[in-house]
Amino acid sequence: MQSFRPVVLGALLCAALSAQIRGRISARRSATPAVNVGTSGRIDDPTIDRWFDTEAFRPAAPFTFGNIGPRSPDIRSDWTRNIDVVLVKNFVASIRDREITTQFRAECFNLFNTPQFAAPNGSVTAQQFGVVTRQANTGRQFQFALKVKF
Repeated sequence: MQSFRPVVLGALLCAALSAQIRGRISARRSATPAVNVGTSGRIDDPTIDRWFDTEAFRPAAPFTFGNIGPRSPDIRSDWTRNIDVVLVKNFVASIRDREITTQFRAECFNLFNTPQFAAPNGSVTAQQFGVVTRQANTGRQFQFALKVKF
C-alpha cells in the first residue's frame, strides 16, 4: 500500500492512496479430495474462463484422500490494484466572537474503476472448475461529506 503526499492547491487539499498487492495463493473450496497428476496448474496467460490448467487435477478415487492440500502455491488469484482520492476544502467564518469551520470532502474509491477478479472455482467436480465467476471488489464509488465545527 502506498500513500501519496497530500497536495495543497490553493485552499484545496488533495490526497491519494494507492494499493497494489500481489495475488493470494488460490484455495480449493471443495469437500471432494483431488489428485495432482504430476504437473503444475499454473499457466502463463490466465483468463477468467481458464485461470489455471484444470488438466493437472482430477478427483481422487472414492474413499481416498488425494495428494493435494487446500492451497496450491503456484496458482494465485488476481492482483489488487486500487487508487482512492480525496479532495478537502475548509471554509472559516466568524460570527461575533466565535469561529465556525466548515469542511467539504469529496472522496472517490476505486477511481479508475478497475475490476479485481475473485479466486477461481476450486471444486474439481464442478462444471466451472478453474473459472472466475465473481468480482472481488466493488465498482467506483463517490462519497461527499459536509462537517461543521462550532
